[in-house]
Amino acid sequence: MASDAANSVEYWASIPARYAPALYTLRKWPQLKMATEEELIWLRGFSEADVASTEVLSIPLLERYYLKEMHLYPIGKFLPVRVEPGLLWTDLRRGLKISLPKENFNYFGVAGEHRISLVRSEVQRATTATIIDLTSLGKYLHTAPWVRVAPLQWTIIEGKQALIIGTPLLPIRGDDYYQKGCFLLPTGWKLRYERMVDVYQKALADSRDYWYILGERGILSKLRKADLNHLSKGSFINSGQL
Repeated sequence: MASDAANSVEYWASIPARYAPALYTLRKWPQLKMATEEELIWLRGFSEADVASTEVLSIPLLERYYLKEMHLYPIGKFLPVRVEPGLLWTDLRRGLKISLPKENFNYFGVAGEHRISLVRSEVQRATTATIIDLTSLGKYLHTAPWVRVAPLQWTIIEGKQALIIGTPLLPIRGDDYYQKGCFLLPTGWKLRYERMVDVYQKALADSRDYWYILGERGILSKLRKADLNHLSKGSFINSGQL
C-alpha cells in the first residue's frame, strides 16, 4: 500500500469494469491492488507520481482519488465523494486476467467487450500503404522503371486488389493507409483509443507476424507479413495476373 507518510494520503483509482482491458499496461506495477464493486474496478497502491504518470492519465474513463481519514476525495478536490468502501483486495496481476478469442480480434475483454474502432482525425499522417485495383497496377507495371518499384512490397487481397507497402507510393489512385503499431489505418482516421495501441499489440499474440488492416467501418482484415513480395513486373506475372 503506497502512502504519503507526511500527510497520511493514499492514492486510488476507479474505472468501469467494461474498460478493464485498458488496465493491462499497469500489470507491470507489482504494488497495485484491485477490487471489484458492482460495475466498478477499484485500484489502490499508487504513489503521488504514479497517479500523475502518462500511463495512468492515458487510461479512458479512469477516475483518480486520494484517501484521507477514511474518505475518498477526487484528485484536486477538497470535498469527499464517499466513505472508504470495504472491499476484498487482490494483486492486480492476479485479478486482471485478459483472455481473447482466437480469431475474433475485434474484441478484447475480461468481463466485457472492447471494440477497436476509428474516429475522424485532422492530423496529417505519412502514408505508407495503399490498396489499388489489380488492373491499374498491371497497366502501370508495363512501363514502370525497376528503380521506381524496387523499394515497395505487395500482395493480393481478396483476389481483386493489391496492397502495396513502402515509399514513395505509386501514382495510382487507391485507398491510402498509414502505420500505427501493427495496424494499417485509413488516412483521415485514427484509433478511438489511440494510446491503447500497445495494449492491442500485446493482446494480439501474432502482431509481430501480421498486419491488421482497419477500415473506416471498423472491419479488420488480417494479413501475414510473410505473404508480401517485392514489387516488380516479374512478381506480378508470377502471381498469375498477366
